[in-house]
Amino acid sequence: MSSDPFARVPKRTVLRSSTLLLPSLDFFQLALGLAHAELRDGSESLLELSYVAPVTPQLSLQPDLQYVVQRGTDIPNAWVVALRASVRF
Repeated sequence: MSSDPFARVPKRTVLRSSTLLLPSLDFFQLALGLAHAELRDGSESLLELSYVAPVTPQLSLQPDLQYVVQRGTDIPNAWVVALRASVRF
């Protein structure tokens, strides 16, 4: 791994990203996303699956699952799991 603190900064602007909103029911939204970036020391790709489910009219939960692929680096691939809560007043 490089000691350069900016080694993970893109060497050029090559970022591809797209999100597909799948047909949704009235009460939740499902999305599939893909992103790719070329970095100085390799590249990074991301596949993401997420949905938004209302719990109440004021509260919704958004679980998110991502798989991050690192190429050309000594950083391992990783699964990322997150949960976002949104509250409306």
